[in-house]
Amino acid sequence: MKSQRGVTLSSLIVYIITLLIALSILARIRMNFQSNLKEIEAESTSVVESDKINLFLLQETKKAGAFINDIADNYVEFNNGNRYLYVSDDKAIYLCNNNHIIRIAGDIVSCKFTKEALNEKTSLKMELNIEFTNGKIEEKNFEYILNR
Repeated sequence: MKSQRGVTLSSLIVYIITLLIALSILARIRMNFQSNLKEIEAESTSVVESDKINLFLLQETKKAGAFINDIADNYVEFNNGNRYLYVSDDKAIYLCNNNHIIRIAGDIVSCKFTKEALNEKTSLKMELNIEFTNGKIEEKNFEYILNR
């Protein structure tokens, strides 16, 4: 009698079970990878929004002869007419000057500006609470020294 070289039922079952285990492991790795990507995206959005307002205020405070004309909890106005205004309804910070209103940063839950006198210089402090896309809120504090 010749040897039969077919696929037995037991080897087929072992093959299917092994394939299912491998597919479930790959699916779990993919789900973990995607959740980590969403978390990284949420954090990078926060960093971008805070960096935008930070860059604008850095440029403003480093100008020669810059000083603060008016300040309140939700806005700061400089001597060149630029006003940085936080609007809580929009969760955004705007740059307002004589000709334009520009939205600088969004996803800002709260923003507070304060001014302090340091010897011959002035310090501008900004406290931000930024909302991530996943709902997490992070507090960031910035301090700028005006060169007068």
